[in-house]
Parts: sequence; structure tokens; C-alpha cells
Amino acid sequence: MARSQRTQPSTFTRVDQDSKKSLHSPTQRNSERGRRVSASIVAPSVHLNGTSREELYHGYETAYHSILSAKENMSRIEFNARDYYVQGAKAWEIASDHRIEQFAALSRIEEYLLQHLLALSK
Repeated sequence: MARSQRTQPSTFTRVDQDSKKSLHSPTQRNSERGRRVSASIVAPSVHLNGTSREELYHGYETAYHSILSAKENMSRIEFNARDYYVQGAKAWEIASDHRIEQFAALSRIEEYLLQHLLALSK
């Protein structure tokens, strides 16, 4: 399989194959710019044979603003116990828990994208 066609591992922590030790500390210095980057991501490397910093930044920025918009739009949805009580005593509680979980998921994606933007910023 060609190098560019390889799939990335699902984990965000890269592992050195020789030592099998994590290459991340709680924060890892982005040596190119001297910025600290969260250990929860592996930021893309900008180099001559890769995608430009501007293209990467634009992609992450567009996704970031989409997540912010999704969170705002979800918060505008009418969400009231009167729409659930006919389903039983626990329906509202369950629906509320699900809604909280979905906002938390969006917040995790927002943070992931923000960390990439910080790593790619000039």
C-alpha cells in the first residue's frame, strides 16, 4: 500500500515503534514555532511535500465554525418537558441526558479543531 493511502490509527497519541513509548508529554512543544500543543492531538506537519499551512488552517477553521454554528442552532431548538411527559415519567430525564451528551460530543469536536488551529496558527 502506498504511503499516502495508509489509514491513520484511531488514537491521537503517536507511538514510537522502536521504544513503544508515547512521544507525547502532557503538553508537547511544537518545535517549528515554539508553541505548546495539547497532547490529545497529533498536529499535521507542514513541509514542502505536504499540504500547505494555509489550506490546512482553512479546512480546520471552516469545520470549527460549523461546529460553533451547530451548537448555536441546537440551543435554539425548543426543548421542553411538555413534549415528553406523555411518554412516561422518565422520558424527560432520558431526553435531557441525551441532549447533554450530544452537546458534550460537539464540545469535544470543537476542542479537537481548536487545538489544530492553535498548532497551525502563525
